[in-house]
Amino acid sequence: MAREQASIDPDMGYKKPRGHAKGGAGTYSLDDMKNEDRDPVWSAHYDEGSDQIFYYNRVTNTSVWEKPEDFDGYEIMTGS
Repeated sequence: MAREQASIDPDMGYKKPRGHAKGGAGTYSLDDMKNEDRDPVWSAHYDEGSDQIFYYNRVTNTSVWEKPEDFDGYEIMTGS
């Protein structure tokens, strides 16, 4: 899997990937969050500029627009 160039989002502190965003959204419940016994590697973040979600890997410090196959974080909904 090729790494994408990323830029730091000053509002979030996370790196969002460059290029055109591709969509997809979901939801999570508070019960899901309470039952989690470890910190997920991946997290989902909303980018207002593109109205899309990007995914950040805290271990590798990389981010991508497309949802990773091994995504273990919480789904979020887009702002639209």
